[in-house]
Amino acid sequence: MNKTLPCLKTALVASALYSMCHLNAQVLIGNYPVSNGGSSSVSTTIFRAFAFTPTSTSYTLNDVELRLSGYDVNDNPAVGIYSDTSGQPGSLLTTLINPTPNGGATADFTFTAPSLTLSAGTKYWVVLSDQTTAGSGYSWIINNNGDPTGSDATSGGFANFGVGGNNTWQSSAVPKAIQIDATPVPEPVSFGLAGATALLGFSVFRKVTRRRA
Repeated sequence: MNKTLPCLKTALVASALYSMCHLNAQVLIGNYPVSNGGSSSVSTTIFRAFAFTPTSTSYTLNDVELRLSGYDVNDNPAVGIYSDTSGQPGSLLTTLINPTPNGGATADFTFTAPSLTLSAGTKYWVVLSDQTTAGSGYSWIINNNGDPTGSDATSGGFANFGVGGNNTWQSSAVPKAIQIDATPVPEPVSFGLAGATALLGFSVFRKVTRRRA
C-alpha cells in the first residue's frame, strides 16, 4: 500500500474545507474609503454605536475596521457587538480584540473578533467606549462619504450615549468611518459538496497511483 495515500486524502479534505470556509470573506457593510470630516469623541462616559442587519444569510464575524484619532497607550478601547433591544444596544454578545495603539495619530484600526455568528435578519450594534480614565479618550473619525452600505446587510444608522450629559441612547445623523468584514456560514449542502469533491479527488489519485504501481 502506498503510504502517501492517507496523506493525500487528508490534504484533499482539508483543502476543500478550507476553500469553502475561508475564501469567502467579504465586506459585509461599510463606508470606506474615508473622506475625513472631523471626529466624534469616545470616552468612559460617551459611547458611539452603529447598527446593522445581515439580510439573506448568516455570517461569522471576522473583524471591524474603524478610523480613529487619539488612540494611544493610555487608552483601552472597548469595541463590542451588542444585540438590539427596542432600537438601541441591548446585551453584550462579544468584545473585540484591540489592535496595538499608534501614539494617537489618525489611522485605520482593525478590531478582530472571537467566534461570533451573525444571524440573517437580526439587528446588531457595534458599540465603542473607553475603559480607562488614564487617557483623554479617543475619537471616531466622521466620514463624509455617508452612511455605510453592504453587499448583504442594511444599515440601522448611528447612535450616541452620554453626549451633552444625556445618558440615554440618541440617534445620530453623523456617519462615522466603519467597515465590517465577515464570512458566510456554509449551508449543509456546501459541506456535502466539499466532501464529495475531496473524495472524488482522492479516488482519482488512488487510480493513478495503482496504475503506476
